[in-house]
Amino acid sequence: MIRKSILAMIMVLSMTAGLIGCRSEADTDSVPAPSGEQASENPEALEEAGQDSEEVSDADEEHHNNELVLVGRSYTGLTNIKNENNDDGTYFYEDLTSDGITVITNMSYPNSQRDGQDPGAYVINIICAQIDGDAKVDDPVSNDALSEKFTYPVYTATWESGSNEDSKKAIGVVVLTDLYTYYYGFECPLDYYEDNEEFYKEELADLSLSSIGDAGEVSTVAEYVGCYLDIATDLAGAGTADSFALIDVDADGVPELAAVDSKGEQREEGNAFLFTSGNKEAVKLLSVNAGYDGAHIYISAGKNTILETGGMMGTEFYTLYDIADGKPEKTNELKAICDPETDEYTYYEGETGITEKQYADEFAKLIREFDPFTGIDTDGLNEVNISFKDGFVDYETVSTQKYMTLDELKDKLK
Repeated sequence: MIRKSILAMIMVLSMTAGLIGCRSEADTDSVPAPSGEQASENPEALEEAGQDSEEVSDADEEHHNNELVLVGRSYTGLTNIKNENNDDGTYFYEDLTSDGITVITNMSYPNSQRDGQDPGAYVINIICAQIDGDAKVDDPVSNDALSEKFTYPVYTATWESGSNEDSKKAIGVVVLTDLYTYYYGFECPLDYYEDNEEFYKEELADLSLSSIGDAGEVSTVAEYVGCYLDIATDLAGAGTADSFALIDVDADGVPELAAVDSKGEQREEGNAFLFTSGNKEAVKLLSVNAGYDGAHIYISAGKNTILETGGMMGTEFYTLYDIADGKPEKTNELKAICDPETDEYTYYEGETGITEKQYADEFAKLIREFDPFTGIDTDGLNEVNISFKDGFVDYETVSTQKYMTLDELKDKLK
């Protein structure tokens, strides 16, 4: 059964692009059947979908920079069926699962909804015109949870097509942004649908609408899995790290990789590391010798916040970073510098001198906002509450999570 085989897979990010033409028998407002890429050139199809032929060139220019992508969790072992990226920013991606049963579709198309057109009718048109010309679509239902999450209208639709042994059923969501219409869905033979419906719904509930960013691409399955396997293997081979964890710091659906040397040996390159994936390789965000002179890497999972701590020669510093375009971007820094002759501290926010009270207030505000932090320490992932009181910083360990070995990481990614 596909449900069993899919659930055994490790979910990883997939995204790509294109268009496909089709027609529907399910709705009287459906788009006539252009084939393949003719959908973008057929005046009749464009008129029926709410976009006349004179608007095409303007629309192409307006939609040229699509900066969003509908991100779902795909799986290793897929066979790619369709993979298209278009100059206007639209895309069409289709994968077949390793058991040959489920087709996963991810599509973006210029928003062609007519003024006053019923959203449900438009959703049906999009499915019939772009996904399956034989689709018989049930009335779409507003997906309130995803609508609130994306801040755009989202509709869930189910549909059937084919007959006899070729009958199939599908479920997907359609997102209506100002400029683009997005579809993400699962399709399988009708006889298998009931066993897998719950799984499909769970996957659709986890979708995210993410920014492509200045890098112009989102990490694909091969990039995310491959680059982490490569860097982890290299670190282990060099004796630099032997323990690993996957943590989604910025909540983009692609986890970051933590790596440490469990022996805690101090090296020039460090013994604790945090990597992200980008440009088909692992990019190091930070590295420290954990524990030496107060050096630690703390992350606030899902809040796109990294806290680096350290101290040397009477100086304590606390630096906050975001992950921006695959790189660490400093957002704030607090420093406390001790005069060895007087044992008195001077305090700074960035390069600006502040009082001890201002320092304490700012420290409390920043830390409270992102607590609890998870420390990428050599003995484990330590979840801690951090506080500053009476001139001292306190780290209260709440829990500790074990790392994975290299073999366990390989199994996880595979």
